[in-house]
Amino acid sequence: MNNEEIIKNFLTKMVVQDNRATATPYFYVIRTKVQDIAPIDNCDEVKYYWQDSSYNSMAEIEAYWKENDYSEEEIRDAKREVNEYGIKDRWDERCMFLTEDDAANHLKANHYHYSHDAHTYVKHAWRAPQLEEFLKSLLQHFNIEKKNET
Repeated sequence: MNNEEIIKNFLTKMVVQDNRATATPYFYVIRTKVQDIAPIDNCDEVKYYWQDSSYNSMAEIEAYWKENDYSEEEIRDAKREVNEYGIKDRWDERCMFLTEDDAANHLKANHYHYSHDAHTYVKHAWRAPQLEEFLKSLLQHFNIEKKNET
């Protein structure tokens, strides 16, 4: 396949894919959930930190102390060392793909780098007039008609 055929095939794939009602130019990213430390009064989950480990509840730490025969005095001292902190989930967007196939294939091949609910997501490059002009010019040059205008 020569360069012109490669370009035409790629552009044709771009214009027939599902743009999810997003204006041109658009691109795909991988959205994955990440956790940030947040104030206790504005968080999705409270966690506990003690001796280089994170716990989901105070009961989990207390069970550890009980299993390891901590005395009442040791427990009282250890409780002073426990720190509470908040966790808040947020979506993080990674990578950039011009075709959904590339985005989906990347996610499938590299799923272990992302959260279990990671997915492809369409973004609009609405502040990229040069990109829009470039893509329109390419499509016109190769006589390719857009199939999915919003």
